[in-house]
Amino acid sequence: MIILIEILKIILYAIYSVFIKSVSYLVSLLVLILIIVIVCYLTKLIVSDLKRRVKLYGKH
Repeated sequence: MIILIEILKIILYAIYSVFIKSVSYLVSLLVLILIIVIVCYLTKLIVSDLKRRVKLYGKH
């Protein structure tokens, strides 16, 4: 029983250390995804605004 607990401790410690190392990677990945989403959203807004302006300009 004690051996199992020690093995679990070692496994948990290994997972924990790997997790700590990968947290910075995950955070940077999330920030990158967030930036891409914001850029896409802004591009969509600008394009729709331009289309609306072109329609208004075309009517005059």
